[in-house]
Amino acid sequence: MKKLLLLSISLLFVLAAQALDFKVNNLRYTSNPTGVTVSFDLFRETSLSGAVVIPPSVMNGATDYAVTAIGDSAFSDCWEVTSITIPASVTSIGQFAFNGCNGLSSIVIPSEVISIGSFAFASCTGIKDFYVRSSTPPVVDNRGFDEFSTSTCKLYVPVGSKESYEAANGWKDFQNMEESMMGEVLAFSVDNLKYITNTSGTFVYLKGYVTNPVGDLVIPSVVTYDGKDYPVTSIGDSAFYECDSLASIILPEGLTSIGTSAFEKCDTLSLVTLPESLTLIGTSAFSDCSRLTSITLPDSITSIREKAFQRSGLTSVTLPDSITSIESYLFDGCDSLTSISVPKSVTTIDTYAFRGCSALTSVAFEGVMSIYGYAFSDCSGLTSISLPSSVSFIGYMAFSGCTGLQEFHIQRLTPPDFIGSYLFDQVDLSKVKLYVPLSTSELYAAESPWNAFQSIEETDMDCLLYSQSTI
Repeated sequence: MKKLLLLSISLLFVLAAQALDFKVNNLRYTSNPTGVTVSFDLFRETSLSGAVVIPPSVMNGATDYAVTAIGDSAFSDCWEVTSITIPASVTSIGQFAFNGCNGLSSIVIPSEVISIGSFAFASCTGIKDFYVRSSTPPVVDNRGFDEFSTSTCKLYVPVGSKESYEAANGWKDFQNMEESMMGEVLAFSVDNLKYITNTSGTFVYLKGYVTNPVGDLVIPSVVTYDGKDYPVTSIGDSAFYECDSLASIILPEGLTSIGTSAFEKCDTLSLVTLPESLTLIGTSAFSDCSRLTSITLPDSITSIREKAFQRSGLTSVTLPDSITSIESYLFDGCDSLTSISVPKSVTTIDTYAFRGCSALTSVAFEGVMSIYGYAFSDCSGLTSISLPSSVSFIGYMAFSGCTGLQEFHIQRLTPPDFIGSYLFDQVDLSKVKLYVPLSTSELYAAESPWNAFQSIEETDMDCLLYSQSTI
């Protein structure tokens, strides 16, 4: 009996040792009986955006593993993903797999998929075209399409299978169903660049390159393959990651998004031209581009995701009026940044947004309401800070390590509603003058941390030129 118990324990250890759990290109893979299951880490520090392509197989060490399943909650709430390509190797989709992915406009389910979990496509309110390639309806668990617009979304099924889908649980809820030849997603290369079409074959995403591009690169607005023209609408995730010979790149008109880590660690990249059609710059898109000293951001941009320019060589930036927040780590570690123009539309400065920007000497805003923890920590060159009357929240250690600070201006008639601890940690407030609106010095002198300033002076804030909004 003891020998049997020891053998069972030994087998458990062997199985645990053989279990796989690894990451490739921002996606997590874990072992299953037939290959690996793909997911995007729920406790992720970054986010996914733009076009996402799940590979049919993935290398770990010297072994190539088939991607056979999409895990539970794998891409839940990845609302900035605009398209996702599921490979033919996948046979199952887990529960909540795409829950809340309301940025998706269409989806294609390969013919090999036999099961779809509960709430897998719940709240995917943006999907208008749903393609299923299997002639036999995949089993859909309870409420797979919960809060899904089955009344307006069009379901495309293989020729001769409509009747089966109309009788199948989940699928029969679609009010608009059509048999289709189910055009395939096409991947191809032209002029050293790799492209992949969307499900309807109307446009392409730039997926990457065949060999490392050298020098100057111009991305075409339209690429022609096999006699057909395809507009280029997106730069895919990690498309040019660690391209160490790329000097400049011109992105075409018609391009709408730049994916996660698209140009991350391109340490020779010094010039980027962005089109007026661009709306999204993804997470870490230009992080660690040490030679990128300037960039012109078009007014069309509505979202710049966290870490997009982290540790880049930027010296000055003008943000467009369409931006409402400066996201976490956006300019973290940009120690050459001397100025940035911030529009009144920006109401939030998130955590670590400007941490370590030691070349900044002054900051001033018009519409900011919230400044989160460590936003300006270790900005040792800052001598002047000016905050508007709208600011009501300043987070933990937001200005810690600003050792060069000499003046702090605040327009608010009453102290902000919330002040985080250690706001001015490592700052000698005896050497900093606090400027407040007329008739408010007593209010500030009665509250922490303002009462730590040894010099509080009232001034007519209307005379200050806050319209400059330049850091």
